[in-house]
Amino acid sequence: MKIANITARTLLGLIFVVFGLNAFFNFIPLPPPKGELAGEFMKALLVSHYFYAVKCFEISGGLLLLSGRYTALGLVLVGPA
Repeated sequence: MKIANITARTLLGLIFVVFGLNAFFNFIPLPPPKGELAGEFMKALLVSHYFYAVKCFEISGGLLLLSGRYTALGLVLVGPA
């Protein structure tokens, strides 16, 4: 059970770190939003820079999950994401 716990924590941490860093470095291109309303919402998030704040929390939570030291705090940080 311990191996499954470490594996799940590591994979979840990697997912949050990689997709969080993608917001800043754009190494995985994103498709355009399908609906007009979704496009307006993403535009509002990008213009207000709130999107980057959310991604910073996502990266820090993912790094905490990868470290294994403060796993509960990492899960709290990535919970709303």
